[in-house]
Amino acid sequence: MQREKILGVFGEETFPKLGKGYSTKKRGIALKKIMHLLEHLKANLIYMIPTEGVCHEMLAILNMIEVPYILVVPHKDFMHVADPKYKAMIHQACMDAKNVIVMNESDEISQKNTLMDEAIRFIDDNSSKILSIQANTSKKSNLLSQVDAICSVTPEDRHIQFFYEE
Repeated sequence: MQREKILGVFGEETFPKLGKGYSTKKRGIALKKIMHLLEHLKANLIYMIPTEGVCHEMLAILNMIEVPYILVVPHKDFMHVADPKYKAMIHQACMDAKNVIVMNESDEISQKNTLMDEAIRFIDDNSSKILSIQANTSKKSNLLSQVDAICSVTPEDRHIQFFYEE
């Protein structure tokens, strides 16, 4: 019996925006690289926290390449997004997801960092590999720094760091 390949995905909060000029070209290249990586990894299931940036963009990719995913939401206020375009995308992603796990119904502001830590640990504990996607910059995003700190005990062969910019 073959073990299911479960991939936990984390991404930085920024990603090249839609628009004119260089950022559109960078965005297209980054999306293609991410799509090729996901096709290469051949995951049977993906766990992901729907954070802004890379993870929002990946929702469409996952539907295109037909990889089932489970959204892990740290707390009930987490997915309140101001941008109507992303709000519609998040709503559709919840409909298309295999499941949506809300870690806590609490709305206490003081617990939100702890709840994010719990969501990261949950993904780490339930995935056979962890994928961190980021731009090739010297500074790591706050989320990826938090993921690195929590997943520091994860064996190196389980943690893949992918840079989408050259």
